[in-house]
Amino acid sequence: MLRARSLKKAFFQGVTNYVINGVNLEIEEQEFVTITGKSGSGKSTLLYLLSGLEKPTSGEVMFYNKTLHRLNDKEMSELRRKAFGFVFQFFNLVSSLNVWDNICLPITIERRLTEEQRMTIVEYVKMLGIYDKLDSYPHQLSGGQQQRVAIARALAIDPDIIFADEPTGNLDSETSDDVLRVFDNLNKWLGKTIVMVTHDESITKMLATREVRLVNGRIVNY
Repeated sequence: MLRARSLKKAFFQGVTNYVINGVNLEIEEQEFVTITGKSGSGKSTLLYLLSGLEKPTSGEVMFYNKTLHRLNDKEMSELRRKAFGFVFQFFNLVSSLNVWDNICLPITIERRLTEEQRMTIVEYVKMLGIYDKLDSYPHQLSGGQQQRVAIARALAIDPDIIFADEPTGNLDSETSDDVLRVFDNLNKWLGKTIVMVTHDESITKMLATREVRLVNGRIVNY
């Protein structure tokens, strides 16, 4: 489904610093993969490369038969709108929009919702336990509820793969457990492929089908 070959990412600050240095990785459909490692090991950078948010210095990332860095801006935007769902540590909700409009934003920014899409989104918000919050605004929600809205927004396009960067980083332990159960259900019951950056080893032990551990930008256990 997703393949990285000889992937490198360098930042130039007087000297060349390779944050990702020769990564080879394959991710299959319906996997739950965690990317782990110490702070500064390149976890988030690898996630951004795999999802096309960053372009590699060298090497390539392929989503099925598409090489991401060869897509133009329009093609890459279309891929993100149709196939890639994103959930981040910070919820990035639009404060002036209610929950329903925040969730539907990835679709309504360019076209109207179809009835089928509307019904699918309603099923997701019921599963996420926020159906009674659709008319609320972000400031009226708890952190856990806001993250559930962010997850629903990622699911609104019915993505093939969900990229999550420390999605429980801003939540207390009880709320984190609730959000992680959502990801577990998405993977096990809905068959969603998930790639998650985390510093929490327990997430890997409880949920992941596979762990990718980084040390100094290299995979050490793949």
